[in-house]
Amino acid sequence: MFEPILRRKAIADGAHLQFSSEMISFQQDKAGVTALVRSTETGEKTLIRAKYMVACDGNRSPVRDHLRISVKWHGLLSHSLTIYFKANLSEYIRGKYDGVIYINNELVQGSIRIDKSGKQGFLVVNTAGKQGTEEGRFPADGITVERAAELLRAAFGIDVDFEIELIAKW
Repeated sequence: MFEPILRRKAIADGAHLQFSSEMISFQQDKAGVTALVRSTETGEKTLIRAKYMVACDGNRSPVRDHLRISVKWHGLLSHSLTIYFKANLSEYIRGKYDGVIYINNELVQGSIRIDKSGKQGFLVVNTAGKQGTEEGRFPADGITVERAAELLRAAFGIDVDFEIELIAKW
């Protein structure tokens, strides 16, 4: 939702946006940063010079590690998963599309997103089963299609046909 807005503003302010790329290395000096970037599509390498570099590379940031910036945090909270599905839920969301629907029942804790047509979506499972247990904290460990179907049924709370398209662990 925010990316198109940020993209338009960045371009209007003269930014050069480069996608499908990975940073190989960088060096900082008093005047700015030089980064070596590789296209993930072509393999072509490019040097980029900038006054600033913002590291938006996630909680396991190689940039932060390279700069030896320590972080204090709670560590691993769970082994979560996302279950992408197709299902006709349009009659249940008609006129009340909320974007994110939070799920908190005895079997599933997480959130569900359904596209505006009500025909597909995904379920994010942060914990599943008895809270405080290893099984509860790590729902992605040993996940099967059958278990994913159980979690979907519990999240829906209704009897509806669905097709699991993908199960992504994270």
